[in-house]
Amino acid sequence: MTHVYSSLTMSSTRIADATSSRLRYKRADIGDSLGGVPNECIRLAQENKVAGLTCDEILDELYEKLTTKFHVPSFRGKEIVVNLLTFLQRVEIPGELKGAAPDADDDMVLECAVVGGATHIVTGNMKHLLPIRSYQGILIVTPADFLAQFRY
Repeated sequence: MTHVYSSLTMSSTRIADATSSRLRYKRADIGDSLGGVPNECIRLAQENKVAGLTCDEILDELYEKLTTKFHVPSFRGKEIVVNLLTFLQRVEIPGELKGAAPDADDDMVLECAVVGGATHIVTGNMKHLLPIRSYQGILIVTPADFLAQFRY
């Protein structure tokens, strides 16, 4: 299983996580910002039950969304990103994928998943990513759908 975390959404399944060093991180560090079902998906990666992955471009967008949309203080947004990097695998994307997603900003999520060998993209992006349903054999699912699949 591989999780590709996108801004405040996430992608999943080869068993790798948005950046991975497999170090521990306090659940509250991102749970305060996400909470609920998305946080449960993150916790699976923290506990090495699945692997998650990310790329610098996704982490940059996450930081930007946390600080502008969710009004998380800058220092706190940086802490969250640093903590994610303790258990997520970071992949380098060439930035060559263009036009695969309806929103050009989401091409990086698809590219990260492909480069990282993900089996799932876990996201709450109902407008642009979820309608695609799959990309190059990578399933695109909601956090709730991922958890339901993971439990069986």
